[in-house]
Amino acid sequence: MASNEFGPVLHAFGRLLTTVGLEPEGTVLWRDWVDSDDIRFTLNGIQGKEDLDWMFNDPPFRALNSLAADLSELQILTPLSSESLLELSQFVTVLPTTHLMLNVNTASDEVLESLVQEDTLAVRQRGPRGRRFGILENFLELHPQYQSIGDRLSVQSSYFEVQAELQAGVARLGMTSHLYRNPLNGVVQVYARRFGVKHAWAHADTG
Repeated sequence: MASNEFGPVLHAFGRLLTTVGLEPEGTVLWRDWVDSDDIRFTLNGIQGKEDLDWMFNDPPFRALNSLAADLSELQILTPLSSESLLELSQFVTVLPTTHLMLNVNTASDEVLESLVQEDTLAVRQRGPRGRRFGILENFLELHPQYQSIGDRLSVQSSYFEVQAELQAGVARLGMTSHLYRNPLNGVVQVYARRFGVKHAWAHADTG
């Protein structure tokens, strides 16, 4: 993975980390955590960590060197509280792919703004509900500051999260399913599922 290949994504991740009070160092730590090599990644003078660094940790461990399964793995590398993790999860997630594409119609204002440093007030004024782009070219024509990362943008999504609550009598069990929809044939597959997750919306009426 060349550093320039994921440059815009890494910079955006760093900006989103600062929104939950983390230092940009978390960006390079995460990059070294999921990449496949044992070479310390460096970005803006900040160096990441690999096996030899984490082996001196207490307790010691090795870098994952593969795609992450859950965003909570960031807590292994940084002093990220559960509250901050929950806040960060509103903006970022982990996917079983390195082919990252962002749907400009559904992305939040904060996520879109993290991708570029230029003024994005026009995007925020419209908001997610105001974006109904059928083709990406229309978005890029209206917001040319995103032209340089157009290959990372889309007007449709392939990955989805479904939150549900199963109830049997007085017993409740939260469930979160992660789905992939093949854009070529429309077939939907479940690639991950978690049980025992408490959804805020499901317990709002119980205080």
